[in-house]
Amino acid sequence: MKSVSESKPMSDKRAIFIHGAGGGSWEWQLWQPVFEAWGIESIAIDLEPNANGLENTRFEDYRQQVQSVATEGDTLIGASLGGLIAMATHDVAARVLINPMPPLAMIDEPAAKDLPAIIPWSTLGFRSHQRSMGNAYAATVLATHGRWRDESGQVLTDAFNGIVAHPDGTPTVVMASELDEDIPAQTSMQLALNWKADLWQLRGETHLSPLLGRNATTLAERVARFMLDI
Repeated sequence: MKSVSESKPMSDKRAIFIHGAGGGSWEWQLWQPVFEAWGIESIAIDLEPNANGLENTRFEDYRQQVQSVATEGDTLIGASLGGLIAMATHDVAARVLINPMPPLAMIDEPAAKDLPAIIPWSTLGFRSHQRSMGNAYAATVLATHGRWRDESGQVLTDAFNGIVAHPDGTPTVVMASELDEDIPAQTSMQLALNWKADLWQLRGETHLSPLLGRNATTLAERVARFMLDI
């Protein structure tokens, strides 16, 4: 498992960034400099396939990669699939869940149907990538185009079928993007209620824009403040 940009801390806080399906550590390129400026060490990991290949990789393989890095003093910051991984990872100081996939308790019936063994997101065209970036600046869209990677269909099948994760009293923030077409804002709002978490409703934001959109650095600073206050 790779990591990027481990900054020199001026506090005893550390953030672990967990990307979403098909993404990578590059999703946090606007957040990490903010945390460095606030004196908070950060690690953005790249989730990797298991030894049997991407097509045989399961959700638990990703979760174990995060669990192996996380300590009791860390704050897990996960987006989409990464948010679900954060919920299923134990013994941490706090969680920040950005438009997270919901856990088993919120799934009425499995949503995964006949997913391919490998989802070929590495071939995502520019226009699809541009739409996924929401209100990101053109320079950010261009800089991140071509960085998507293929994803394991089995990982997403596991997630859609439901992952067991229960609230454990850990301080938690849930962000709900108003314009999210992948994880409806109402789902994230209900999760915040179920987990007794702080709810941050993000007006005008899409699924990915909190990470790479025009308000990304503002949100990162708000999360840094949250971390320093707990």
